[in-house]
Amino acid sequence: MLSTIKEYSIYFPAFLIFSLFFSYQTNAKVSDGELTRMIMDMTNEKHPECNVMFKRSAARKTGDRVVCSDRINVSMDAELNRIYKDVMERYSVFPKQKRRIRKAQRDWIKYRDEECVFEDFDSSQIVKTDCTAEATALSIWYLKRLKSIQFDEKGIPQIKKVLKEYSREVNPI
Repeated sequence: MLSTIKEYSIYFPAFLIFSLFFSYQTNAKVSDGELTRMIMDMTNEKHPECNVMFKRSAARKTGDRVVCSDRINVSMDAELNRIYKDVMERYSVFPKQKRRIRKAQRDWIKYRDEECVFEDFDSSQIVKTDCTAEATALSIWYLKRLKSIQFDEKGIPQIKKVLKEYSREVNPI
């Protein structure tokens, strides 16, 4: 019995760190590295042929960049729509919070368009695909945080906090 306790006691610090990390995840602010990692993971999962986009030493062709950027953005947009639908369904028990999520998402769309779409003099548009992917990853990140919050006495206050942070991120004024 004592040897079993000693064997498992080495895992306790790792378990403690792991549990603390996930319990404070709702208080974490997103970093550019996390967004890039999210884009890379989705690319690896959905479009492994496009991993060349993230390799510094690889000789990228312009055609690869155009095709892969579009593929990545389409996949990320599909993921965003899926998770947004899940979050809205989950928050149907909180109509006020659901409205705030919808407003934050609409603010995010304005933010994405202002940051990533440029209108030329003749009203034609130029879209920065890298910017769009990163903006989409930002929205996915916040929506995943909202989806992961438990509806209990510790989680309910976190909803407002996350929504406030998300709103500040996409509408800094």
